[in-house]
Amino acid sequence: MTLRLGVLAALLGMGCGSGSALPAGGSGGVAGAANGSGGAGASGGAGASAGAAGTAGATGAGGGAAASGCAKDLSGTWDVIAARVGYSPSSGIIVIGPGGFSIMVMNPAGPTRSPHGHFDYSADAKQMTFQQGGSPTRTISAENTPAPLDAGSIPLALGGAWQFTSMDDQCTGQAMAGLVSVRCLSTQSAYNVGEDSEGSIVWPRGFPLAVNGRTYSATRSAAAASSFGDLGGTWLAQSDAATGQSCTVTINGHTLTASCTADRLKGITEVTIGDDCVASGTNNTGYELSGRRR
Repeated sequence: MTLRLGVLAALLGMGCGSGSALPAGGSGGVAGAANGSGGAGASGGAGASAGAAGTAGATGAGGGAAASGCAKDLSGTWDVIAARVGYSPSSGIIVIGPGGFSIMVMNPAGPTRSPHGHFDYSADAKQMTFQQGGSPTRTISAENTPAPLDAGSIPLALGGAWQFTSMDDQCTGQAMAGLVSVRCLSTQSAYNVGEDSEGSIVWPRGFPLAVNGRTYSATRSAAAASSFGDLGGTWLAQSDAATGQSCTVTINGHTLTASCTADRLKGITEVTIGDDCVASGTNNTGYELSGRRR
């Protein structure tokens, strides 16, 4: 729900902490490939557009050359695999474009793995939907008051003030160059946002749970040239509670490195997305991550 630095949520969530190699999501269609067509909605969700036309490329990290390929625009359909020795590989399909994104996760059965799921965000429909396993489809409305934020190769409009509202929860946040923050409130008596009154998880398993009333923020301490535009640099992500849990995220060139002490995100994850549209990464828990745009 926090967008986890926007579409980088999909990357940071992979292989972190919960035993699920990929973030599980909710209903909504897996959108069409990079021919600009919208995806077919599943369970009532609107498919994300995956148009080939993207935003202007960010300045290349190496010395000012104009970005090209996936260094300029990540729009399209991505096949993603996460594997670890001794475990069956998990796979997913991520579709991203100016109109939104969708995630479909296909996990082998197992007691520590999140079940198959879909997550979809549609900027046009102003909503997110998700469905996991046999659970009901959940819908979250999304409102945005835009503000400038150059996300480089990420084709989504991320900047400005955000509000996300479900039946029981509401989150408000902002995204700008140098600061991303979010605070969530729940009408239920549960300690965590995303739980119902009986403690059952009602948002995607594998995503960290936010504490009711707590503010989470990521603050950039130093800028760096990156294919992700204003997101380039060194970030410290933490809450306003004195828990001692945090993540240091470095985005430099084509590479994102996250070092976290937070529960369910503990460890070091590194992901590189080349301008040849091939992604690779590792996690110190033993996961190897790979992805390729179709």
